[in-house]
Amino acid sequence: MRERGGFDRYVASLIVVSGDAEGEEHRVERPRWLLGQGPDVDAAFEDSAMAPKHTAIEFEAGRFRLSDLAGGAGTRVNGAPVEGCDLHHGDRIEIGSHVFQILIERVDAVPAFGAMTSL
Repeated sequence: MRERGGFDRYVASLIVVSGDAEGEEHRVERPRWLLGQGPDVDAAFEDSAMAPKHTAIEFEAGRFRLSDLAGGAGTRVNGAPVEGCDLHHGDRIEIGSHVFQILIERVDAVPAFGAMTSL
């Protein structure tokens, strides 16, 4: 059984709002999720300004956190350069020539009283 407030209590997605992949949605499906040019990343983009493994999004201690893995290649969150930071619903992440928006929602495993439906 996972701890209360664990990864399974959240749904997170990255929406590409600018760049060659504009309009794509990528679901963060595991507690450590990588993006970059690839290979061996969860979301790969053809972007010469991205490193092969550019950024990690990790879930730990009840929060999502971004880590820049590219060193000098750069990652920005809400316009500010970062090496690492907590992520919040609606934050904008700039990597290479792409801009993403992260959507984070908490989901309840048990429906609220009265919300259950019969099959």
